[in-house]
Amino acid sequence: MVILKKGGFTMFPRFEKKFFVNRIELELAYNKLGSLQKVADRYNVSKKLILNYMKKFNIKRNKRWKPADLAIKIKELAGKMMNGNKISCELKLTQTRIYQVAKQFDINICDNYHPGFITSHSGYILIHKPDHHYADSKGYVRKHRLVMEEYLGRYLDDFEKVHHCNMDVTDNQIENLELISIGEHTSIHHKGKMGRGPDKQPRKNSKR
Repeated sequence: MVILKKGGFTMFPRFEKKFFVNRIELELAYNKLGSLQKVADRYNVSKKLILNYMKKFNIKRNKRWKPADLAIKIKELAGKMMNGNKISCELKLTQTRIYQVAKQFDINICDNYHPGFITSHSGYILIHKPDHHYADSKGYVRKHRLVMEEYLGRYLDDFEKVHHCNMDVTDNQIENLELISIGEHTSIHHKGKMGRGPDKQPRKNSKR
């Protein structure tokens, strides 16, 4: 090992990180992860090193899409009922990128993994409607609100609540639903409750 001395300090030469990968492995990693930087992070090496190896193995880089052009292609493939995973494989881009552009340009991608609805942990039925004004981050809306909106012929306002009269959140027939305010809804579900109840253990800041 050659040791260099400069200004009284011992300096050791820098060594290039050992990187062993074959063409097939690198090409699979690039096609799966979709970018040079993600492949570099996967192997804990520099982006430049990955690029050099791709040139060495003659691996073509993915097409660099403009957002508007990519949106047109995603809409075309989504129209063929291809889900996010299939579109990702077709365009050799990550699913994250596909859904980002789809959301930006209001493109609805079919979801083959759910039957169009799910049940929340609290028992409410949620319908998959990603184009709905009040859809959550995953594109779902509570069914009882959709039933009331269909009955009224309009979107509900933020301050409007739909109450299940028989307290069964799975019974979403319009006869069982009542449109009320947030305050009324809160008073119904907290009727008879007296505060937070007795403490099981003394509070840390309580005075004895």
